[in-house]
This record gives sequence, structure tokens and C-alpha cells, in this order.
Amino acid sequence: MRILYLITKIITYPGAFLKGFWEHVTCRMLKLPVRSTQYLRSSDWCGHAEHDPANTPAKAWLMCFLPWLAQCVLGSIFLAASAIPLLLFGLRGTDQTQFFWLEIICLFLGLSIACNAFPQRGDAKRMWHLFYESPTEDEVKAMAARLAATRTSQPGSEDVCCNHMAIGEGTAEPVPSAPKFARLPARILFAIPNAICMAGAWLEGTGLAAILALGLTVALWFLHG
Repeated sequence: MRILYLITKIITYPGAFLKGFWEHVTCRMLKLPVRSTQYLRSSDWCGHAEHDPANTPAKAWLMCFLPWLAQCVLGSIFLAASAIPLLLFGLRGTDQTQFFWLEIICLFLGLSIACNAFPQRGDAKRMWHLFYESPTEDEVKAMAARLAATRTSQPGSEDVCCNHMAIGEGTAEPVPSAPKFARLPARILFAIPNAICMAGAWLEGTGLAAILALGLTVALWFLHG
């Protein structure tokens, strides 16, 4: 499946590169550190911006859906620009060849963007984990450390100084980042879009999204003809 995934990313490289760009912009907005800006490479991060995982449900959700929204808007524009002349007015490559190829280019760009709309599987799994799964052992320890640091930093505490220095040591011990998990109302409200996101991320991660989009386009073409 990884080979199929990389092949579809190469074929739909305009949309893959653009998806990585939108994810990079989203990381900047959410203040998530970006590990690599090489959007096109031979790994599971091909077509995506590799970044640190989100530690709140809101950030994880936005990391999945903001790039998806941008891809859907741009993809719809290019698909509409190609579909209106090709499907509604019957424009073919006989008497208006230059316009025909222009519409083909718009169709290719629209499909390549649409095929890369869904999030990377790691981002989708992270979002699902923060919404519906129990904390891992490391996350429980991180949350406990964060809670202890919050209590000892309150006024009147004599155990630890205000900058959380370790007792008897001259260096500060950084408090681990503790994730937050979604509450029940958010879990119910976002259940359907989150499930669609997980399914779409699986299709995109296996390369099947591009194949389904191409098959649907060919089917509509023949049905119209």
C-alpha cells in the first residue's frame, strides 16, 4: 500500500505539495513546531508537513480540518471550471482544441487537490485519540506532573520555587507537556465529522482516494456521453 500511496502522491503532486503548504500554515497558526518542510519525499509524510503532535482536542481537530477546508475550496474551483464546459456544454477537442486542453488542465488540478484533501493518518489518529480514547501511561504521568507543578506554583507554596526548580539542585526541570482530552459534549457533537475524517485519512493514506476519484470521473464522463 505504501508504494501505491507514493505513486498517487507523485501523480497528484500539485495537490500533495499544496496540502503540505496548508498544513505548514496551520501549524504556524496553532504554534505547533514543524519538523520538516520537505513536502514531497519517500515516506508516509509525503504530501504533508511533518510536525509535533497537537496536545489539545481543538488543535488536533483544526490541524485536520483547516487544510481540508482549504483543499476543498480550491479543488472545487478548479473542478467547477472544468466540469461546466466539459459536462454541461459538451466542449470536446474537435473544434475548440485550445479550450479543451485548458479544461483538462483544470480537471487535473482539481482532482489532484481533491485527492489530497484528507489529513495524514497520524494527525487523524491523534485527533481520534484525544477525543475518544483513554490516556496512555506516559500521558497520565505528564498530566500528574503538570497538576503537581500547578499546585506547587500557587502562592504560599514552600516546596518548590516559582520557576519549578528541583529542590537541592541548581537547574530547572521542565514540566512535561500534558495533553488534554475532549469532554462528552464535544465527543458527541463531532462524532460524525471525526469518523469521516478517519475514513478519509485511511483512503488517502493507502492511495485509494486518488483511484476512487479517477474512477468516479471516468464514470461520470461516460454516463454524460
